[in-house]
Amino acid sequence: FAAGDTSYSLSRDSLSVVFDRRSYKVEVKYLSDYQLNTTEFPNESKDAEFSPNPFTYADWVDPDLGYTPSRFSVFKVSIYNYTSSKTNFDPELSELVSDRGDVLPGYGREEKSSKNQSLEAYFKKRKGSSGVDDDVFERRMGIIRTNVLYLGKPIYQGDSREGLVVLDPLHESVQKVKLTMKNFIVGYDENNEPNEFVTIHFYFKKF
Repeated sequence: FAAGDTSYSLSRDSLSVVFDRRSYKVEVKYLSDYQLNTTEFPNESKDAEFSPNPFTYADWVDPDLGYTPSRFSVFKVSIYNYTSSKTNFDPELSELVSDRGDVLPGYGREEKSSKNQSLEAYFKKRKGSSGVDDDVFERRMGIIRTNVLYLGKPIYQGDSREGLVVLDPLHESVQKVKLTMKNFIVGYDENNEPNEFVTIHFYFKKF
C-alpha cells in the first residue's frame, strides 16, 4: 500500500485490496485464469478454441508452447458510493504497470465507443468466416457486455457498481504490478460534467 495512507486495507478474505475514503469505497480483486474458468465462467470455459469465455483460452492448449497462455489480465472492481453525490470510473483510463516496466492500458468494450483498443475489435481480428465463429463471437460479446465495466451513468449516492476491468496479459517473469485508476471521478459540476478527480493505485504481488 502507499506509505502512510490509511485509506488502503485488505478485505476480510485477504483477496481484495480496498481503498476506503468513507464517502466512497473501491475494492479490487485479481482474477486468475483458473478462477475465471472454474468460478466465474465454468459453463463457458469448455470447447477449447470455441470456448465462449472471452477472458481466457479456457481448456485450449497452445500446441507450440505445450500449455495454456493467458489471454488477458482481469480484475474485478467493486465501487460503493456511500455519501458522495456522484462518482464514476472509466476503465479505459486504467493501466497496469509491471516491475519490468510494462505499461498495459485498459480495454474498452465496443469498438465504436472506445477511445483506443476494444475487446470487440480484438475478437473481430481473430474471427474466422464460419457460422461457428460468428456464434462464438456473439456469445463472447454478450458476456463482455454483461460483465465488463464501462464509463456509463454516474454512480449516485447509495448505489454501487461491480464489473471487470480487462488489460493485456503480463509476461510470466513479472513479480509485482500496480493497477492505476486514472481520473477516478469523485465530483460533477452544475452542468453534470466531471470536475473532481483522484488517481488510485492498487498494488499486487505475483498472482
